[in-house]
Amino acid sequence: MVQNAKSQAWEFLKDNKDANETLVEAANQAILKGIHSQLDLDSYFNHVIEYQHDDDTKQVTFYLAEAQAGAKYQLSNAKYSALAWFDEVSTKEHLTFLNLKEVLHDAVNHIGSNK
Repeated sequence: MVQNAKSQAWEFLKDNKDANETLVEAANQAILKGIHSQLDLDSYFNHVIEYQHDDDTKQVTFYLAEAQAGAKYQLSNAKYSALAWFDEVSTKEHLTFLNLKEVLHDAVNHIGSNK
């Protein structure tokens, strides 16, 4: 999870999609820009949310990505002030917004059904 530098809210890594990118390419680019690394993306899982930002409706598609055991990751995007890894319970406690808690719930169910 990353902490938004402006609001201090903990959230999942995200970024804007360029016009010529697919959603999966945009997700990979968000990871690269956010933590300066590439992760293995599970594109079989995706969860779309919508929310209001100012007068605009934003749509975000979340995917799962698997971090490499023992790898060191660091923030490379100034819009985030912190990066942390949490277990499921701690993640739910840190998330402010209900729609992100729903993303977490669906991700956990997806992981559990693919073991």
